[in-house]
Amino acid sequence: MPDRVFFMLGSVLLTLVAPAAIASWLPEASGLRRQMMFLVLGLLAQMVGEIALVFLGAKTWMPYFESPFVLGRLIHLFYLLAASRKLTGKYRYALASVTLANLALWLTIGVRLLGRLS
Repeated sequence: MPDRVFFMLGSVLLTLVAPAAIASWLPEASGLRRQMMFLVLGLLAQMVGEIALVFLGAKTWMPYFESPFVLGRLIHLFYLLAASRKLTGKYRYALASVTLANLALWLTIGVRLLGRLS
């Protein structure tokens, strides 16, 4: 139980605090670009927390798909896909690369779970 609480709190803190701190260092980014940067950084921070969950703790105390992070991951993914139409240039490519990394992580998690089931 303490491991579970530790990883959940760590992932939540990474998801909320890291992008807020980094976005505050970007005064030139305004409006939609600042919002997208916050979202992308939040997704990257969440991926770090989820990697910790899957590879360090989830195999011993809870199946990954019972985790509350799955809903957050899906919301982020759909928001990224919807928002990508409003961005141009390098921002669109950055958003696309993060979305592909998101999908690659899902694939990695799925393969790992299938390996556990068999």
